[in-house]
Amino acid sequence: VNVTYAGNLPINNAAVKIQEIMGGLYYEANTADGLATLECTFGKYRAKVYVEGIKLNETSVELFQNRNVSIYCKYYGLNVSVRVVDYFGQSIPNVNVTLKREGLPQYSGLTGSNGVATFNNIIGGKENTQITVYLAGQTQPCAVRTSLVDESKTIEVRIEKYVVLAGFFVKTSYLATVIIILATVILILLIEIYRTRRVKKLKGSS
Repeated sequence: VNVTYAGNLPINNAAVKIQEIMGGLYYEANTADGLATLECTFGKYRAKVYVEGIKLNETSVELFQNRNVSIYCKYYGLNVSVRVVDYFGQSIPNVNVTLKREGLPQYSGLTGSNGVATFNNIIGGKENTQITVYLAGQTQPCAVRTSLVDESKTIEVRIEKYVVLAGFFVKTSYLATVIIILATVILILLIEIYRTRRVKKLKGSS
């Protein structure tokens, strides 16, 4: 059995488990340079590949003679980047990002100056992965979303409740309130200036 992943690279020390479809005979071996050799009685089998107890892929095999079987594990060895941005799409550095999916270990990392945290050689799958973002010094998450990690990709997480101004976090609601107040003050000043000029113009005319 030849076990590979992206670019047909071999997966070492993967457990190859083969069991007769009727649930009888069972064989197991680990890969070396992506290859595992098993001596099996003829029959129909289900071949499964595991890494650290996590199933990567499976296939059916009919064994009535010597066979070379290839199992490609497309969810293994993925590179996933998470880009964290504020309400306006500005990158947010130095925030903690965790990836978690049931049955898999939790991955954690900090975003760099470009707001990106990169996770290499992770295991994806058909189930959604939970992405959680924590601001520096906080224990409660500021953003949680799920995404299907079925290939190497970049996932954007937008923290809509914050805006980054001069390196500080400002709540979007506070910023909106300040903008409304400033706009109101400016409007009142413009009206007052217009009224004052109009009064002076009328006095000059009279």
